[in-house]
Amino acid sequence: AQGGGRRAADARTAVGSSDAPMGEPVFARIAALMKQQADLEERTASCAELRQLSRQELEELRHLARPPQVVRDCLEVVYVCLHVEAVHHELQRLPPSGRMVIDWKAVQAMLARFEAFFPAMKHYDISPLVAAPSVADYLARRYFGEGGLTEGRVQRCSLACAGLFSWCSTSLSRVHAALELLRIEAELAELQQPSGRWRCETERGWLEYPGHIHDKLVEVEASGNNSTLCIELGNERYEVDVVARTQRNCSSGFARPIRPPGARIDLRALQGTWRLSLGGLATVNGAVVMMNGQPAGGQLEPTTDGVVTWAFAGGRWRAGGDPLRVVWSLDGMDEVPWEAAAKQHPKIQPLPLTLQQPRKAAEEGQEDTKETAWIPPPHSVRKLLASPPPTARSNYRLEGASERWVCKIDRGWMEYPADVDERLRDAQVSGGPVEFVMDGERFQADLDTRTQRNLTSGILRPIRPPPGDALDIWALQGLWDVRSSGVEKIRVRGAVVWLDGQESPERLESWAGAVKWRF
Repeated sequence: AQGGGRRAADARTAVGSSDAPMGEPVFARIAALMKQQADLEERTASCAELRQLSRQELEELRHLARPPQVVRDCLEVVYVCLHVEAVHHELQRLPPSGRMVIDWKAVQAMLARFEAFFPAMKHYDISPLVAAPSVADYLARRYFGEGGLTEGRVQRCSLACAGLFSWCSTSLSRVHAALELLRIEAELAELQQPSGRWRCETERGWLEYPGHIHDKLVEVEASGNNSTLCIELGNERYEVDVVARTQRNCSSGFARPIRPPGARIDLRALQGTWRLSLGGLATVNGAVVMMNGQPAGGQLEPTTDGVVTWAFAGGRWRAGGDPLRVVWSLDGMDEVPWEAAAKQHPKIQPLPLTLQQPRKAAEEGQEDTKETAWIPPPHSVRKLLASPPPTARSNYRLEGASERWVCKIDRGWMEYPADVDERLRDAQVSGGPVEFVMDGERFQADLDTRTQRNLTSGILRPIRPPPGDALDIWALQGLWDVRSSGVEKIRVRGAVVWLDGQESPERLESWAGAVKWRF
């Protein structure tokens, strides 16, 4: 939390953009594409609403000898969506502007299979249509062009068909979103091609170093005699450590990750500190891996096929991907993406966690460094198109109710003694920090940041008020993890909220039993 202005300067001067081929317009385009990518993934994953018709309604449609053209067109669209492979085969025989004739008897046979008809629509997989975009284009041109199907026309003609039309239009919208998503992913892959230079991570993404600094970094790593290099960018002075893969601002101490050129995964590319997608940190130094401060039993072993293998926790791991995003797979089943992450300050040590527990973070100071066993994830964490709604969970989850203030220790949440609890309750009214002695040690509790500091060692631990208290602005203070969203952190201080460092223009408003906030 030190020096927001200094960090902004770090972001602007981390690399010399004037000498880098990937300039600001490219990063703006990448940011815009990634926003579109998130929106399209949400649209693609949303399921189409379906009002299930009764057997009698389907029978009435099936027994129409000469159905109105609107009804027939709507049912033909449903037929095409459920028989993509056969329709695609027929379309390949037609000229570009040709029209395919769908036998009405085939549509009637589809409606007769009542037990299979609605389950096929309810659990509809759009991948066949995505794989055959010509079929989706034909449906749009043939049935939804000028003078084609609309919700109003279908509803006036048949209420039963209106529900089917809504399903068709939503499914086709998902298909077009998926096709656009493929185009955007291809453009992103082209813009984010492997770099030919050393890079540093900034708020704008991974930026290349200027040519003369890249040449020095190559020389330093090749020499093997000295792992550090002092450089100047803008008006700032930095110390670059090619072994730890970090760039540190000599004035503020703020560190950022750096990565070597190329796209091959090897021991050199894995060096430094990494953040797991399930929480926790890993540090690779040479062939040794530290998981949340605990050394792994096995060492990394390079192989000849561009991957790194690693025996740990009874399984065989393989590392692939690229130097910015590594995917570790256990026995070819589970994938754990790691992203390069620099510690915010060189003195901060990662808090020991198990991957099954919520990720914890302290606002400042030194964390506890006692070792905790790391447990490999029991399931795949591949990225899914379907995403749950954004939620937030406190970094410091309470387990069981308590009538007193509590502090997080290695064994869990510990209640404060009655005299300390009484002083903390008084401070809720009077404000200010609270100093006290407990077990022969002096501590200072900050109720604003919900932390307890050991005045001797400087170790910070989270504290929480009695969970029986009603939810209000006071209970929201501190740092929060966001689940299933592009935002990673929410910080609440008073009535002010920050999302990943961006301050909200609005303030929290306390209501009865809830806190409302627009952002």
